[in-house]
Amino acid sequence: GTCNVTVNGDCRMLYKGDLVQEVAGDYHLNVQGDMRTKITGNHVTEVISDRKTVVNKNDDLFVGEDSILNVGTNRQINISGKLTESVDKAVTNFYFDSCTEVTGIGGHQLFSSGSIDISAMMNLGLSCILNYSRTALGISTETTTLLHSEICLGGRTETTTGISLVTSAWYQNISGIITLN
Repeated sequence: GTCNVTVNGDCRMLYKGDLVQEVAGDYHLNVQGDMRTKITGNHVTEVISDRKTVVNKNDDLFVGEDSILNVGTNRQINISGKLTESVDKAVTNFYFDSCTEVTGIGGHQLFSSGSIDISAMMNLGLSCILNYSRTALGISTETTTLLHSEICLGGRTETTTGISLVTSAWYQNISGIITLN
């Protein structure tokens, strides 16, 4: 049958042993004030079907040690505002398939107080629609072990204010005007 319990005042229940609750139907918990849960042991939750959590204001999670997230298929994160990540030690990302990063009109900048290395086991392509600028305040070195090919459709200007050394055993099919400053 049906059982309704109403307590018109405070209620405290103390169990000196284990407590097991089993609900054969739906379970609804409505808390109209604050809710605090303190667990001195482990907290294990198993959801056999879907899970959804809605937090209408701030969400603050502190993890004192390691945090592991395992996703069986896809993961999507949508952020309407800014994203700031701060990591005190090394970061390693593994992408075992392809990786695509798209940045809007605000641009994409990489800053490092140390070195930045870009390497590819196969091909590496850099392209841009407007301007491309490469600046080295120290020494700039370019090494090609097979064939070096450059195509300049609109012309090329190269200015060297110091010593420029070009060493090649063989030039082929050079056409147009070449000006060395």
